[in-house]
Amino acid sequence: GSMGGHRASSEAATGAFAGAADAAAAVWAQATAAASLASDAATTTTIPAEPLPTPRRAAAAPPAGEKAPVHPKTGNPSMRADSPDDAKAVWRGEDWHGAAAPVLADWRKQADVLRRRVAALPPRRDGRPRTIGRGTRRRCAFDRERNASAFYGSQSVIDWLPEFALGFLHIPKCASSSIHALLEVTFGGYCKISGERLPPDAFVVAFLRDPVERFLSGYEESLFRAMRYGNESDTFERMRKRVPWITDRLGPYNHTGTDASSKFWDDKPFAEQTFDQFVRTPIYDSQMPMDVHSATQSALVATSADRVDFVGYVETINEDWSLLLSLIGALPVAPEGAPTSCADATGKKCVTHFRPHPRLVPANITAKQREAVCTLMEQDAQCLGIKSAWCK
Repeated sequence: GSMGGHRASSEAATGAFAGAADAAAAVWAQATAAASLASDAATTTTIPAEPLPTPRRAAAAPPAGEKAPVHPKTGNPSMRADSPDDAKAVWRGEDWHGAAAPVLADWRKQADVLRRRVAALPPRRDGRPRTIGRGTRRRCAFDRERNASAFYGSQSVIDWLPEFALGFLHIPKCASSSIHALLEVTFGGYCKISGERLPPDAFVVAFLRDPVERFLSGYEESLFRAMRYGNESDTFERMRKRVPWITDRLGPYNHTGTDASSKFWDDKPFAEQTFDQFVRTPIYDSQMPMDVHSATQSALVATSADRVDFVGYVETINEDWSLLLSLIGALPVAPEGAPTSCADATGKKCVTHFRPHPRLVPANITAKQREAVCTLMEQDAQCLGIKSAWCK
């Protein structure tokens, strides 16, 4: 569900940018000062910092109070394209943004510029990586043949922005619905390119999350979707093929509705036994879980891209979204339910889609269960360099 709220006007978004970008500007000033000192000392080779562009409102951003234009074939503010070059023509289609819509002609040059800007940034204060280097498929032990199914094929999609020439990975349970809302109001939509067709030197962005918190959220989401439409639904049948021992346990809870899983979770001993069984190490399979929501982040990154050039995190989405916009030169536009700047000082976040009362959070599971989940999430730590705050 989406929080109720407002949609920022162009003027409000522009006026709020100074406050929203303060953190990003401070990070950039620190980066350029560090690069200058290193150059003066001649102790290391530094990558010359690219100057930040003057921020502007995206040309395709919808007028204040309006939604992004939808493509008539999809009914959504998105459309498939074969490649970044093909996306230019799709974006400029007369039935979508029109021939006058600006696009960035040389996406390779833009990728080089953006990588230099990211390389000039100082390390994150929390120690998490800002990028994920080439070779994720090798490091993540990604089995392409085993995962060449519709299950992962449908997830191997990059959301491409023709006007700014960069792509976003769609990682479920990492504020992905909220980020789609941001892409729509900030950039007027996006093209969807298969990860298999995306050139390896294209600039790619991903927002990730604490592995344990995401795993628990994904487990709850998987069960919710399996039970929401009843035991005869396609969703339930697909899960039955992958984890029959889970669906057998869910069988008695055959009812539908938006709160279909409440009966299951209210039976606390039964719900706890089901979770205990799911996280037993030879049973859980990170590359063939219940559904995409309970897959690991490392498996999902590896299926879509072999590198990530800018990594943001759900826990710091305000600062990271603001920093990314400053790197590419785009002004923020707030979706409904988000702060005007989508990065203000009140503690509100850019996250507008979330489950208000999750049943499964790290603080509410036992130490033994947390230890089991931490063991399963070692793949994210080893492959992506992201360790959970809940693990030793």
